[in-house]
Amino acid sequence: MTRKETANARRVQWVLETGALAKPISEQLIAQEVGLSDVKAKHFQRDLDAINRLRIRGWLTDRQAQGARNRLCHALAKVVE
Repeated sequence: MTRKETANARRVQWVLETGALAKPISEQLIAQEVGLSDVKAKHFQRDLDAINRLRIRGWLTDRQAQGARNRLCHALAKVVE
């Protein structure tokens, strides 16, 4: 399942697919011409993978996972270039 999140970062809107089968964050942002350093992209990707893994294993409910994804997108919006 793929979820799409939208964020407005410095008046630039971008869409991020956050599901377990989604493309990596770095690829998605490059395709949308949104800049993010490789190190930060890897950290956010690891966080997103952890959220998805915990949801799949049943440690997080759908609502908790969605809340975590929203917080991740808000944090990501603060650091995109």
